[in-house]
Formats: sequence, structure tokens, C-alpha cells
Amino acid sequence: MKLHFLFWEEKYSCKSDSKYSCFLLFSVLFHSQRFSKAITLVKLLEVHTLLITNTTALKKIIEGTKYLVMLGVAFWLFLLALGNLSIHELLEELSGVRYSWIYLSIGIAILSHWLRAYRWNMLLEPLGYKRLTSFKTFLAVMSGYLANMAVPRMGEITRCGILKKTDGVPVTTSLGTVITERLLDALVLLLLLALTLILDYEIIKEFTVSLFSERFASLSDRYHTWFNILVAAGAVLGAGGVIGLFLLVRYKERLKKRAALNKLLTLIEQGFEGILSIRKVKNVPLFILLTMGIWFCYYMMSFLAFRAIPETAHLSWIAGLSVFTFGGVGMVLPAPGGLGTYHVIVKSVLQLYHVKGAPAVLFATVVHAAQSIMFVVIGGLSIFVSVFISKKKKNENEKHTHRVKNMQQR
Repeated sequence: MKLHFLFWEEKYSCKSDSKYSCFLLFSVLFHSQRFSKAITLVKLLEVHTLLITNTTALKKIIEGTKYLVMLGVAFWLFLLALGNLSIHELLEELSGVRYSWIYLSIGIAILSHWLRAYRWNMLLEPLGYKRLTSFKTFLAVMSGYLANMAVPRMGEITRCGILKKTDGVPVTTSLGTVITERLLDALVLLLLLALTLILDYEIIKEFTVSLFSERFASLSDRYHTWFNILVAAGAVLGAGGVIGLFLLVRYKERLKKRAALNKLLTLIEQGFEGILSIRKVKNVPLFILLTMGIWFCYYMMSFLAFRAIPETAHLSWIAGLSVFTFGGVGMVLPAPGGLGTYHVIVKSVLQLYHVKGAPAVLFATVVHAAQSIMFVVIGGLSIFVSVFISKKKKNENEKHTHRVKNMQQR
């Protein structure tokens, strides 16, 4: 019977984790006296092994379906942002764009990514990687942005993989620093959103009141009051959240005894540890200055792009802050390269400043397209150069190993 089972194991490729179930099925099949039952059990065995061996394929199908749905939603949001404006009309509007400002905006964007690469080196240096160059980390960063355009959040893994090939930094090590970066960026974005709400409170208030009063006319007289109450409630909840986090960390040892709070406390601790890990950086003031420089460059990318379109050229620096921060939220949302989400949000924000219709869609489309082209061109070149560096390094290591062996043989 053992030989028979080995035959079935080889035929149906039963894996180690499923051998026991395959053996049970075959045992019943071997001792069965009825041919019809034997046939039924053979079919069950085939289905069982097929499900086991195709688990990876099923996961890929599910992930592919999710991506297609996400891409479909992104295109739908883009069409929603276009509204009644056709693609042909949008292309005609492009003739009035002053592209010199767009080129300058792209230059500022490249500078911001170089600063990010330099800052990443500062996070990696305390971990023992002191000979990293900003050029190689810049290649990794740009490769990551290109990957994010295809699959959201894939860029973090990609840039770590590129750095491993060029400089031998383990992915697990570099990924920890990337998570620290993301936590810090999320904190800065939240602060900028709060600042935007404070500086443009009346404009945002008037816009939301007019928007909701068109749909709920009966509430229009009281909406000003309700808006103020909602903002105040949000501020109280935000302050309460900060105090709650402080108390959770302060009394974490007592609360850890409760299983329901243990996982939550672990996540919060990891988040705090990630942000506080910047204390290990040798030059903390320079690290903070680089962070400010990165976000200032991000702001200037949007503000300079205003000058490229006549209808947005008059907008103030506060308007630039609003478009930049809310547009940043659109880029963070899980859509390939921010497609659709960025267009809808930026178009809505520009309506706050009475820029509607074609100019609003044109601005969002031009800025997004310029950044996307930059990621494709520079990101593609970065991957190509990184592969070249990796192969060169591999050849040098092989030559060195060959020399060492020759010396030992002598």
C-alpha cells in the first residue's frame, strides 16, 4: 500500500503539508470494494490536490482582479473630473499652457527627490551603511516612484530591492527606514492640512455651505452653525486622540495585560519607535531641515504650476497651499499614480477660488501628467542604471573571488 501511495503522491504532486490528507483519501480508496466509490474518491483526490497546488495561482488572480477594479475606479474618477469636457477640448486647452513654468516645476520636483535620497542616507547611516552615495539612493527612490505608478505601495519594496542590488543593504533593514519616512510624512501632511484649514477657514466654510445648501435647502440657514460645531468637534476629537495616545503609552504595562488592547498598543509603540528613531541620526537639525526642504519643494511644484495657466496665475500662496495639501491626499490614496483621485480633489479645491470647468481640469491634468512623465523617464533610467551597477558589482566580486582562489592555489 505504501508503494501505491508513493505512486499517487508523485502523480498528483501532493505537497508535504497535504500528504496526510492525501494518504487518508488513498487509504479509503485502496480498501474500497466498490468501483463506483473508487472513481468518486479519485475525483475528490484530484480536486483536493488541484486546490492545494493552485493556491498561489488563485491569489494572483485575486490580486489581479483587485488591481483591475482599482484601475477601473481610477479611470472612472478621471472621467468624473472631466465632466462635460471632452478629451478633444482638453487637448485644445493645452495650447494655451506656458510650459516654461511646468519645466521649472519638474526641476523643483527632481530636487525634492534628491533631498529625499540624501535624507534616506542619514537614516541608513546609523545602521552601519556609511558609504552610501546620494546618487544610488536617488536611483532607488525614483525606481520606487515608477513602481508606485503601476501598483500602489509597491514603490517601498521596489526601492529597497534596488538598494540591495546596488549596495547590498538588506531589504528588511532599509524597509524599516522607509516606514519611518512614511510615518514622518504622514505627520507632516496632517499638520499641513490643519494649517490649511486654519488659514482658509472662511473660504472652505463658504464653499461647503453653498455646496450643501444646493442639495439641502431646508438646512441652509443653520448650516453655518453646524459647520462650526463639526469643526470644533473635530478639533476636540483630535486633541482627545493625542491625549489618548499619551495615556496609552504612559500606562502601557497595565493595559498590555488586556488581550484586546495588546495588539493596538504594539502598533502604537512601533509607530512611535519609528518616528523617534530619527534621534539616532547624527545631525538631527540637518535631518529636520531636509524634511522642511522636501515639503517646501512639493509646495513650490504646485505654486509654480499656477503660473502656467492664465486662469490660475492670480492665485495666492494660500491657494497653493490648499491645492498642494489636498492634492497630496489624492496622491496618497490607493490609486495607480494618483490617477483620478488627484484630478477630482484638485478640481474641487480650485472651485474654492472660483476656478471652475476647463481651467480646473486642465491644471490637474497638466500637473499630474508632467509628474507622471518625469517618473516614467527618470524612473526607467534609474532602473536601467541600477541594473548596470548591479551587474558590474557582481562581475567585480567574481573577479575578486577568482583572484583569491588563484593566490591560495599558489
